[in-house]
Amino acid sequence: MTQVKIIQVHTRRIIMPLLFAAASAATLLGPTVTTPAHAEENGWCLVQDDQARCDYTSFQQCRRTGQGLGASCTENPRITPRMPTRAVSTGSR
Repeated sequence: MTQVKIIQVHTRRIIMPLLFAAASAATLLGPTVTTPAHAEENGWCLVQDDQARCDYTSFQQCRRTGQGLGASCTENPRITPRMPTRAVSTGSR
């Protein structure tokens, strides 16, 4: 019975600091975790089938991605609010 208590105390001395360290790390690192890149909005949106993906930093990047898809590229209205926004077709389907 004494051996069991010794093991329990020894285990607590090891596990408790590890749990504390893990909880501290999660608290400190949690807010610094970034969102996925696709959630970031950039200046250009690829518009296809009434859906827009605003993942593109330049018009050329958007146009190359949408070529041959029947998509168009337009400035992101949430970043560059201008009326009317410019839409340019990237090619036919």
